[in-house]
Amino acid sequence: MVAPAVVGIPWLASVLGSMLSGLVAFFARFMAAKWAMIAAVITALTALTAGLIATMEGLIAGVSVVFPGDASWGLLVPDNLTACVSAYLTARIAKWFYYWHTAVLQWKLF
Repeated sequence: MVAPAVVGIPWLASVLGSMLSGLVAFFARFMAAKWAMIAAVITALTALTAGLIATMEGLIAGVSVVFPGDASWGLLVPDNLTACVSAYLTARIAKWFYYWHTAVLQWKLF
């Protein structure tokens, strides 16, 4: 009487094993796609941040070149007003560009 139960155990083990392996493969595929997306977003955010920092450092270096060292300011308008205004506007545009792209990447991630 014990023989039919013993004969059915390998069949049950093979059925449960195939179901479990299919479930593990599904979750592994799902998590791999999710981790790949997260890695891509982190890489893009790092590149955007490095680009923003490089832009700001370049603007500061450009303004410091035309900054009058002897403080010889004009009566109302300094000589380097155009460099300062263009650096300010470029910094604002770079900041907007950075915020806009990080928002888009956060939309893609979540």
